[in-house]
Amino acid sequence: MESIADRNHHTMSDTLFFISYGIYLAAGILSSTFYFQYYKGWLYNLILVGCLLLLLIREIEKDKIKFSLIPLLLLTCFLSLIMLKNGPNKYTFWLLIYIFCARDINFRKIARFTWILSSIVFLLIIVSSQLGIIRDYYDYWSGRTRHYLGFLYPLYPSTVMFNITALYICDKHKNIRWFALMILAGINYFLYSLTDSRLCFITACIIILIAVVMKLCPTILNHMKIISFLMIASFPLGFMISYFGTVLYRPYGLMNRLNNILGGRLELGQRSIKEYGSSLFGQRIEWIGNGLSAEGTKSTAEYNFVDSLYLQVFLRYGLIFSIIAIVILTMVLVYFYQNKEFLLLALFSVLAVHAIIDNLIFYLHYNTFWLAIGSALCCIAEKRRGESTAFICHRNL
Repeated sequence: MESIADRNHHTMSDTLFFISYGIYLAAGILSSTFYFQYYKGWLYNLILVGCLLLLLIREIEKDKIKFSLIPLLLLTCFLSLIMLKNGPNKYTFWLLIYIFCARDINFRKIARFTWILSSIVFLLIIVSSQLGIIRDYYDYWSGRTRHYLGFLYPLYPSTVMFNITALYICDKHKNIRWFALMILAGINYFLYSLTDSRLCFITACIIILIAVVMKLCPTILNHMKIISFLMIASFPLGFMISYFGTVLYRPYGLMNRLNNILGGRLELGQRSIKEYGSSLFGQRIEWIGNGLSAEGTKSTAEYNFVDSLYLQVFLRYGLIFSIIAIVILTMVLVYFYQNKEFLLLALFSVLAVHAIIDNLIFYLHYNTFWLAIGSALCCIAEKRRGESTAFICHRNL
C-alpha cells in the first residue's frame, strides 16, 4: 500500500512536470503567433532552458531510474543528439525529452491538462486578433479569403484546434456527450470557413466520427482484424506511400493530377530528394515555406518546402532515425491493440495518415499524443516484471 510520503512524492514530481510542460506548451503555441515578436530571442531561450531545468530537477527528485529503462534513456539521448545536430532550431529535441519524462504520468491527465490550457491560450490569441491587440493577417487563396486569426499561417489555428479536439475526445472517451461532439464539429467547421485549412478539418471530422463509432461500439476494432492490422502498420505504410509516391512521381497523367490536388507536394518532395539525397544520420536543411515572420513579413526566397513529415524526417534526420522512429511507433500501436486501447490506436493511425501530407504534428504543441509513447514504452520495458506492473502501466494510459 502506498504511503502518504510516497503519494506526496509522486504529487510533487507530477507538479514539476506539469509546470515545465505548461510553460513549454503555452510558449510553443504563442511562438506561432504575432505575440512571438515580444519575447523571441534571449527571452524565449531563457523560457525553454527554464523548462528543461524543471525537468532535470524532477528527475533528480525522483532519485532513480529503473534498470529496465536505461536502454530507453540511452536511445533518447542518441536520437536527441541527431535532432540537435540537424533540427531547424536548437530546441527541437525537447520533444524527445518530454516523451521520456512523461513515461510515468497518466496520459489522460496530460490530455485534460493540455486541451484546457491550449483552449485558453487559443481563445486569447483569437480574441486578441479580433480586438486589434495583434494582427489578423489575411490573404486570398483560390478566390477565398484566408484569415490567420493572429497566427503566422492559416494552418496553425486549425492544427491547434485539431489537437484540442483529439485530446478532448481522448479525455472523455466513453463518457463524451453527443452535444460536445456537435460543438467540436461546429468549431472546426467555423475555423475551416475562415482559414480554408482542409486537411485539419477533414482529419478532425474523422476523429469525431471515430468517437461516435467508439461510443456506440467500444470494442469494434477487436472484431475487425484487417482494419486493426492496417492501423498497427499505419506508420510504415505512411512512410512507404510518402517516399515511393514522391520518388516515382512523373509530371504527366494521373501523377500530375494528384500533384496538383496536393498543391505541388509531390514535385517539391522529389526535388528535395534529388537535391539532398539520403544519409544515415541526416543533415541540416532549411526549407522555405509560406509562413510569416513574427513581424508579419513573408520570405522572398524561392518556395521549396516539403510538407510530408515522413520525408522531412528522412531527409533531415536520416535513415537510422527514421527506421528507429517507425519501429518504436509500430511497437506502441501493437501495445495499444494488445491492451485494448482502441481509441489511442485509432487516433495514432489518423496521425499517421495526416503526416503523409503535413509536418506540423511533429511539434508537441500541435500534437500532444507523442507523450503517450513514453508511457507505452515504459510498460513494454517493464512487462516482464509481472501482471501487477503491467496493470499499473495500462492504467497510466
